[in-house]
Amino acid sequence: MKKGFTLAEVLITLGIIGIVAALTIPTLVSNHKKRVVTTSLKKFVNTLLNTNEQINYDNGVIGTDGYNLRDNFEPNNPYDAENMIEKYYKPYLQITEIKKGTSGVFVFLNDGSAFYFRRLRRDRNTTNNWSGTYIWFYPKAKDCMDFYEDAENIMKVLGKKVFVIYPDGNISWAINNYNRDSRLERCKNPIVISDEGCTALIVGDGFEIKNDYPIRL
Repeated sequence: MKKGFTLAEVLITLGIIGIVAALTIPTLVSNHKKRVVTTSLKKFVNTLLNTNEQINYDNGVIGTDGYNLRDNFEPNNPYDAENMIEKYYKPYLQITEIKKGTSGVFVFLNDGSAFYFRRLRRDRNTTNNWSGTYIWFYPKAKDCMDFYEDAENIMKVLGKKVFVIYPDGNISWAINNYNRDSRLERCKNPIVISDEGCTALIVGDGFEIKNDYPIRL
């Protein structure tokens, strides 16, 4: 007759399973969060790049630097921001909803992501194609409204729940003008709400969040 497990053996087995789970589950959860961010970010960046090419082809207004169409876009004006989205981006993006904020617009996409579109300043540096217009991309749409337009709260989640991108999807300027150590530092210690350090770090690493990524997702 076969002997069954004793209570002590069962408890030991359960204890071992618990220890293994405690060691592996956090890693699995962390890796899943990284995949969600990198997959969503890569998709959105590529979508923006393709969208702006199409806008240029169809309208001839965006220019080679990707910012000419925003020349009459007043800073912190949600109505101008909405007009830009409606006129130029809506025909090409799978948008489910557009909501005006106090300074820009929230745009919700059918894949469950969202972004905030705003022009911060009118001044423009033609050297780096910067027009003071940015997109704050949220892989999860619910986070977009959770933090709304509060600069202090946005700073707390840069590189974690929100990622700064140029309106044409091109992040190469930040990658080319800052080495990896500089991008790492900017990601760890952003100075302004439009700091694209974390985005540039991820994109520069081939849309991968490496082990030294300074922010816990």
